[in-house]
Amino acid sequence: MKTNLLKINLLLVFLMLQSILWSQNLGKTNFLRAENLRKSKYFKEAILEYDKAIDLESTHYLYHYNKALALKGLNPKEYDEIIKELKSSVYLKKDFVKGYITLAKIYMLKNDTVNTFLNYNLAIDYEIENYKKVKIVNQLVNLQIKYKKYDLAQQNLQTALVYAPFDPSVLYLQGKIHSLKKEWKEALSSYLLIFEKNVCDPKIAVKYYFSMGEAYYKLGQKDKAEDAWKNCQFEVYKKKILKIKGIKSK
Repeated sequence: MKTNLLKINLLLVFLMLQSILWSQNLGKTNFLRAENLRKSKYFKEAILEYDKAIDLESTHYLYHYNKALALKGLNPKEYDEIIKELKSSVYLKKDFVKGYITLAKIYMLKNDTVNTFLNYNLAIDYEIENYKKVKIVNQLVNLQIKYKKYDLAQQNLQTALVYAPFDPSVLYLQGKIHSLKKEWKEALSSYLLIFEKNVCDPKIAVKYYFSMGEAYYKLGQKDKAEDAWKNCQFEVYKKKILKIKGIKSK
């Protein structure tokens, strides 16, 4: 009798597991079909397949996230629907960094800076790889500079400086913030540190030389400014240099 009950219980457990696996596999099938449709830009059809996958497996964060991508492809300004699916994805996977970054970008399109900054900060908090964390901080700081939130940008940049104190992109942003605040000595220190601690790609180094030259010029060290600007031979920089000098370009 006991043996029969044990067999029945084992059979029930087996059937339950099979049912779960079947459901998951079916959801995955719809998800893969949706992915192919989305990548082929059949967004309406993709959304229908994502919905089927979600009906079968509502707790899979990627189903919601990729549905949001399809919604964005179909109508980039359907912000509320896109945000709804993205919120579901990060609710289901708290450390889903890509989800927070995408949310931040959608909120940016809505001109909602509060939620933009909030989601970038969540992405930074959850990111475990230092170089990726620094990259996200740089994105956030560039946005805060755009909106003239210099003190906030400076505060957030401290995180990047902890993980990458001599990274050229981080030091450049530090110098840029000081420049925008007319703190020319501090700006120059940041720019000089770039070259002291790094061997820079000449193509990228042009903007560093330009900014360093500007700091020298504002501090009255015009000879050193000219030396720095010798490395800025692109026409766009030549015009900027003339503007700093108060000379109208032809």
